Amino acid sequence: MPLRFKQKPWPRWARYALATALRNAKDDTESIDVECQVSSRPLMSEAHHMAPNDDEKQLLDSPRDISVEEGEDPPEDGEEPAEEIGGTFEYADNFREMMMYSAEDKKADTFVPIAGNTYRFWGLGIPEHRFTTQNFGVLSILLVQVLSPPACIIYNLYKLDWEGWHFGLSDWYYIPSSDEHGVSNLSKHVVATAFLIMFTLNGAMVVDNERIASLKISALLDAPAIKNKPGFLKDVNLFWLNVGRVLNCVVVIECCLIVYFAFVLSENPMDVVFNALAVTFLYNLDDIGGETGFLTEDDWDGEELGKIYYHAVDAMMMDNEKLNPEGYGPDEINSCNEMRDKYGSWTYRIAEPLCYLLVIVLPMAYIFIDELKCKPSHLKLAVMALQKEVAALKGGAGH
Repeated sequence: MPLRFKQKPWPRWARYALATALRNAKDDTESIDVECQVSSRPLMSEAHHMAPNDDEKQLLDSPRDISVEEGEDPPEDGEEPAEEIGGTFEYADNFREMMMYSAEDKKADTFVPIAGNTYRFWGLGIPEHRFTTQNFGVLSILLVQVLSPPACIIYNLYKLDWEGWHFGLSDWYYIPSSDEHGVSNLSKHVVATAFLIMFTLNGAMVVDNERIASLKISALLDAPAIKNKPGFLKDVNLFWLNVGRVLNCVVVIECCLIVYFAFVLSENPMDVVFNALAVTFLYNLDDIGGETGFLTEDDWDGEELGKIYYHAVDAMMMDNEKLNPEGYGPDEINSCNEMRDKYGSWTYRIAEPLCYLLVIVLPMAYIFIDELKCKPSHLKLAVMALQKEVAALKGGAGH
């Protein structure tokens, strides 16, 4: 037996929405079937009575709030229902705390990935075959990072004229409408100084991040969970891991020196910007998913490696009170002095303070060393000699 609902007034939004369709219905006695038979006559009557005229038709833009529970007063016209933001907003008092809590929540849900590069790729024995296009490409990256920075430094050392330099600020002088000390010269010095500070600070942070990644990998290889599975250690090559540590630090320091010399030889602000970006390319070459396409994210799953590291090293740190007396977690290995002393590399102990020293030394040298300029080319020297001869001839003719 079909159910029949008790007749009750239809909501205003329903009457407005269905009015046109119901007025055009051919049969007023036709029923509307919504999984049950309901008499359409009361609905038709209400629709014809409440339907607007043709010039008063309007679209439905405010449907009934179905989230209002029974017994609660619906929101008044024009008033939006209150929504709770929730999340970190409920606990934070400012944006700084909100970002901090959000970062902690993400760390709780995911594992911190371990960044990869070509040397870790080889050091962990990931390549299956030796003689492949990928491996030859990776080898070319190694050669570029070994040979290019020293070649650039040697070129700059021979290119600079070291005879007339002195301490002072004469290169910063601004002379209106001057070709040598105009606006371009002043802006070049300001931009170059800012770039030097930024570049050297970035280099120090790169070395610090590499140190933490190297620390994690060394601890992972010494974890009992890895040692109990000899297959993981069979293809590990510590030589490439050590080469990667040394080269990463050396390349960053060399690039900082190259940038300094390049800025000294630059003639305008555009040269400063392009030289800085070009040198940045050098120490990003070996990164996974970096400037070259030899190694991509498919070759190195940093998140999975971070997951394995977390579980393997967590068990080791929790079981060894001498190695971890303060109860740090795997992601806090950098804060644990005992772990850092045992698994840290000497290369980073030397390179990191040196990078922070360059943050101070290189900008100060650029500011206070004057008259350090590029040597004139052979053609320019010939022109200068010819000008001297012409001046001497004019002087002799005058006498």
